[in-house]
Amino acid sequence: MKRRNFLKFSLAGTLAGPLLGRKKLAAGQAAGVSFRFAHLTDMHVKPEDGAEQGLLQAIAAVNSLDPQPDFVIAGGDLVFDVLAADYQRADTLFSLYGRCMKNLKMPVYHVIGNHDIFGWYPWSTVSPGHPEYGKEMFRKRLGEGRTWRSFTHKGWHFILLDSIEWNPRRTDYVARINEAQMDWLKQDLAALDPAVPLVLVTHIPFFSIVEQNRSGANSSLPEGLALVNSKEVIELFEGFKLKLVLQGHLHRDERLELEDKRFIMSGAVCGAWWRGANIRTEEGFGIIDINNEDISYRYFDYGWRV
Repeated sequence: MKRRNFLKFSLAGTLAGPLLGRKKLAAGQAAGVSFRFAHLTDMHVKPEDGAEQGLLQAIAAVNSLDPQPDFVIAGGDLVFDVLAADYQRADTLFSLYGRCMKNLKMPVYHVIGNHDIFGWYPWSTVSPGHPEYGKEMFRKRLGEGRTWRSFTHKGWHFILLDSIEWNPRRTDYVARINEAQMDWLKQDLAALDPAVPLVLVTHIPFFSIVEQNRSGANSSLPEGLALVNSKEVIELFEGFKLKLVLQGHLHRDERLELEDKRFIMSGAVCGAWWRGANIRTEEGFGIIDINNEDISYRYFDYGWRV
């Protein structure tokens, strides 16, 4: 295994489904429990470049872990690419991804990524009237009718976000949690005891120092590479026990700590789009072990080589 790139950063500052009838999730249910889950992000699966074989190798590595994960979170950019694809290509990619993921021996929860949105690019030949246009293909095939959701596992509450919005100004996408999702998030949190430990998952990151590491301390991420309303979203968690934020999109093994919150980017299953390591981050995925309310993380290089 080659040496991977670890980015560690800590600050001592302050960052400014249907829920009706749901029983409030109480604190204390996470006490005395331990479990493992895996975060696989940025698979970018396609028929070319050995991507299918690489993803199957990653899945085999997940299945062989001891202890085995209770579940997998797939962190977005699952396929490559349907933004400008015609229907035949998009159907091929989503079908290929689905066949591969059926080999997992545990449940998988899917997060939408920018490359998983069908036909958004203006040079796409797909009509906006197509029944699977835009995010509908993800909703129908992977999202169980949604692009954001939450679930609870052994006393821990997991929130999976949709971090991509259409940007008419650029005829492209912008990284933002939209108003409808913000309203839903407020309702989801209102149904929780504030002491319940939380994990938040997004494709496009809240925070990252990848660009500063590459271009200098005064560099900033453009609006397609980090959430433009990250501050507003994080402020919703004031008074709650947000322990971990899992991120993707930038294909780097990055770990940030801000007060009592950890922001972890779990590299990329595809590395540099199935062409080898991305800078010094090998093809891999994240393994998260929970023990009571303690979190242990490692980035696992599953051995794929071009």
